[in-house]
Amino acid sequence: MKCVGERGPTTTRRINFSDGDHALHVQAFFAWLPEDRHDAPGIDWTQLSSEVIGYLVNTVGESPWASSLALAAGIGRGAMKKRSLKKSIMRLHALLRGIQSLYGSKHVSELTQQVWESYVSQK
Repeated sequence: MKCVGERGPTTTRRINFSDGDHALHVQAFFAWLPEDRHDAPGIDWTQLSSEVIGYLVNTVGESPWASSLALAAGIGRGAMKKRSLKKSIMRLHALLRGIQSLYGSKHVSELTQQVWESYVSQK
């Protein structure tokens, strides 16, 4: 079994994101985060809570929205408490999955005004 968020050698150890080992959580996050996002300007990824990191790594996982959700978390971190941030990321993830299931959208550039209007009218 692969270690959550790890893309290297296989291991039997699963990361517990509530064990207080924030350094390990951040390491797993960077293994999960697309490399082109590691140095996003103005975002200190190490400041994300383990709870948010765990959600992104375990639940968002390989979603086509992973990079966008990570950016939303990184930007929202300074403006929101960690519980509110996690709930917001969860809701945004659910919204994007709903749009993906209805319209097949898998990239931010596909979220056109027409897609949003159609989605809102269906809800």
